[in-house]
Amino acid sequence: MTENSFGRKTGYMIKALLENSGYELLGEGSLSLLYGKPMEEENTYRTLVSSHVDCVYKNCFAKDEDELCWKGTFDNSATNAAVIDLMLRGELDESVLVAFTGDEEKDSAGAIEIMQMLGR
Repeated sequence: MTENSFGRKTGYMIKALLENSGYELLGEGSLSLLYGKPMEEENTYRTLVSSHVDCVYKNCFAKDEDELCWKGTFDNSATNAAVIDLMLRGELDESVLVAFTGDEEKDSAGAIEIMQMLGR
């Protein structure tokens, strides 16, 4: 992975967490990681879950607005944690692909990289 807002540390941490999860790293770009369960047929994946992992803020903060709402610049951290937790607990259907993407604030660059990996 190249040095960018996706970051080497972020990619390394995701790969380390998912190393023995039963998910395969199907694709890796400078702004993205694509995971899926091993499938016998290539075109059996049905759903793509995409979660962006970069943070462009220099001074991050988070606060509880009320019982149901957080406000702040945690920039999708909660979603990333939830998706990884679901993957580790085996709660996602085997036909789900999971993409972790960077540089979404500028022209959706990580998502475009995933679409190119998928041939779309």
